[in-house]
Amino acid sequence: VDRHSGMKEPVPRAHVSAYRETAEARAILTDLPPGDANDRSKRRAVEKALRKLRKARKQDPESADAWGWAGVAHATAGDWDEARAAYLRALDLDPDLAVAVYGLVEDALQQNDLDEAASILGARCERIYWDDQAHAVLGEILLRSGQEQGAMLAFGNSLEAWPEQPDVLSRLGGLLLSSGRPRDSVRAFALATEIAPGRA
Repeated sequence: VDRHSGMKEPVPRAHVSAYRETAEARAILTDLPPGDANDRSKRRAVEKALRKLRKARKQDPESADAWGWAGVAHATAGDWDEARAAYLRALDLDPDLAVAVYGLVEDALQQNDLDEAASILGARCERIYWDDQAHAVLGEILLRSGQEQGAMLAFGNSLEAWPEQPDVLSRLGGLLLSSGRPRDSVRAFALATEIAPGRA
């Protein structure tokens, strides 16, 4: 807002164009079919997305979204060093950008660094407590690390942020059962069945 006129300053045309290029690249990347990154049609699509994202970053070098989705494109192509650098730049610009946070988690898991993945997600959970997905993924990672108590706490936090998650309720129910809390376990499984009959 211009402090003299009280009117909003127009968004620079280059920033509008960068936003559009980023949105188009995001659509390309989210519509990619699963499969080998070396598949010719998939590789062409990723290269197209990267061209759009390079253009977006040239037009607006401080677009966190453009950097974050560039990380996704590089990761999809298997270029993890480039992906990591793009994610880190995105987080310099916007520490809460989800696509970059989860990209770094994926990078850590690619290296089988469960501690690093848990650390990234733990920081995310502290900053954005209502991110139910961050708590749920943290629970899965802690479970893989053999930290059942921590996993139970993470799943519980995820359900506090969003109660209607049958898969998380089922995971929590299994942990409660194995930790000698059958009554609480039955309650968790019953809630999961109420929300999604046949899935729990």
